Amino acid sequence: MQVIADGRRVDAAELDVPCDRPGLYSEELIVRTDRGDEDRDYLQVRIYDPERPRPLVFGWFYHWRVRGIFPNTSVEFHNCLMNSEGEVSIDFGDGTAIQKIDTIANHSYQKPGVYSVSLKTSGERGDPAEVRMRVVVERPRLR
Repeated sequence: MQVIADGRRVDAAELDVPCDRPGLYSEELIVRTDRGDEDRDYLQVRIYDPERPRPLVFGWFYHWRVRGIFPNTSVEFHNCLMNSEGEVSIDFGDGTAIQKIDTIANHSYQKPGVYSVSLKTSGERGDPAEVRMRVVVERPRLR
């Protein structure tokens, strides 16, 4: 399954994704096995307008801890986006409220799972910008 930047979910091996304006987009690929296992990967797509060149938002974000994340473990998210003109928001992917992030935000997940976390902002002239990544919250280990 692929999750397109506009929110559509498509179950296809190949897909054409039209982008009608410059910006930084994040496409998501979700792979699920018959056993119910799941993984995700992301691709950043930058669209330029050669007729009206301008600086676009660029960059990335990351989280620490990367491994050993269990329910109620604090995870630290770092915003490394550049050229944003607007406020940057972070969606932790677990249904909690979207928050503003300047440089760092902390969050604890309540349940195990694979979460898609996203940063969204806008650039000069309102160009959209979004980057995504996955966070894996493990099941507590039996002792």
